[in-house]
Amino acid sequence: MNDFTPADRERLRGYILDTLTPEERESVEANLLESPTWHEALEAERAALSILDDLPELEPPEDLADRTLATIE
Repeated sequence: MNDFTPADRERLRGYILDTLTPEERESVEANLLESPTWHEALEAERAALSILDDLPELEPPEDLADRTLATIE
């Protein structure tokens, strides 16, 4: 799993979140069928994303836009 590139991990996340093009999706599915490493990486990404799903939703601070603009300027 350590030899995965950031782009590979991004493709796995896109696969999980269903944001890939049909061609990209087919490519990931082919890798999943051929490689246990890809399958392990997929499960690791699912586990990581599930942690984010369990976090409580927070409202943004009321002054977020003002602080952002102040940082940009």
